[in-house]
Amino acid sequence: MLPNLLVVGAMKSGTTSLHHYLSLHPEIFMSEDKEPTFFTVEKNWNRGVSWYSSLFPADMPVRGESSPDYTKYPAISGVPARIHSVVPDTRLIYLVRDPIERIVSHYIDAYSFGRVHKPIDRELVNFEDHHFVNCSRYYMQLEQYFEYFDSDRMLVITSEELLEEREATLRRIFEFLGVAASFTAPEFAEVHYTAQEKRRSTRLGYVLVSTGERVRRSSLRPYLSPRLMAPIRALNARTGRPIRRPPLDPSLRRELVDFLRPDVERLRTFTNSPFSDWHAFA
Repeated sequence: MLPNLLVVGAMKSGTTSLHHYLSLHPEIFMSEDKEPTFFTVEKNWNRGVSWYSSLFPADMPVRGESSPDYTKYPAISGVPARIHSVVPDTRLIYLVRDPIERIVSHYIDAYSFGRVHKPIDRELVNFEDHHFVNCSRYYMQLEQYFEYFDSDRMLVITSEELLEEREATLRRIFEFLGVAASFTAPEFAEVHYTAQEKRRSTRLGYVLVSTGERVRRSSLRPYLSPRLMAPIRALNARTGRPIRRPPLDPSLRRELVDFLRPDVERLRTFTNSPFSDWHAFA
């Protein structure tokens, strides 16, 4: 049995929380491993459809997974075509966030794992070809799907809506999925995996986390506890250094806003949403 729901990103926009909220609904099954990333050649595509289908039960009306790698074009390409080739009738939820705030959070995430080392102002150069910036070009990411999926199969939600108007936003999502929209749960009050929890890994911590992630995604995955990463992350949290949220130079912020504004305007037109919480783009 294959999924009929994909939460496709964006990275650092609350997909972990949304995945958890969706999993609480009695008519929805969300994959135990939140990010199977099956449709990326770099990760699990070569494991085959039978492996992917084994992640989902046959007796649930909605079966889903959440992989932000599905909206990381051009760093990761060809995802919509692969999705359409396997699950052409799936529904897609794209969770987005204030583009500038998402870029900063993406930087913090990369810095915490030692993937970048420069201060943010020195890291953000050449916007046209920068991975952090491209992941905040939401309409450009959606465009990759237009050839394969009709717009009525796509729902764009903002993390600001999910944070500030959670019950109403989840009802909207449940209606989109055709399940009982009145469902609620006490756990809807929880927020998961915030940037405030990030710490700069020590070399040992980085090696442990990287090794654990590789093992978790290996052929040993069916035999491992889903809690494999918990003690590793706990050790990393105790040994790592807290990361302060870096300020953006005002001139760099203005340049980013000017660069991203055309994409935001096209997203507004597509969704008929003002994105009023994104104050820099008002």
